[in-house]
This record gives sequence, structure tokens and C-alpha cells, in this order.
Amino acid sequence: MTTPGTIPADAQASPSSRAAGDKDAACKRTAAQLRRDHQRWVVIWAARKGEYQARPLFRAAPRMIAAATPGELIAQMRQVRQPARTRRR
Repeated sequence: MTTPGTIPADAQASPSSRAAGDKDAACKRTAAQLRRDHQRWVVIWAARKGEYQARPLFRAAPRMIAAATPGELIAQMRQVRQPARTRRR
């Protein structure tokens, strides 16, 4: 809420910081979708590092993986998951 005559905080931000905020929000939405699609993983967007991070909810090594793009993260998740499946058999 703003008082009359004041500019909202998001309108005061520079265009580049607004763009960064938009990208951050989009990446958070993507991380949420990845969590829904891969329910055996905890997935977050680490904004300060500019990367997606995932931790398996099952026993696996490595305990945490990170990637710059969702596609790279999914590929790593599949690689981690594959050995876990073969050990179970």
C-alpha cells in the first residue's frame, strides 16, 4: 500500500533490477514446477548463485546438485536416480 504522492518501491527500481526481479520470479515458478514434476526431490532457485539446486528425498550421492538451467538440472537428477534404481534391485 502506498500513500498519495509516493512511488511504489517496485516502480522505483531501475529497469535492470526490475528485469532481474522478473527473471527471479520466473525461476522460482520454474523451481516450483520442477518440485511438482519430481516429487522425490526438493528443488529451489538459489537467486544469489543464479542456479537451480536439488536434493533427493532418497538415499543417493551426491546429496545436492546444481545447474544453471532446468534442463541441466533434470539431466543430473536422472543420472543420480539411475544408480539408486539399480542398487535397489
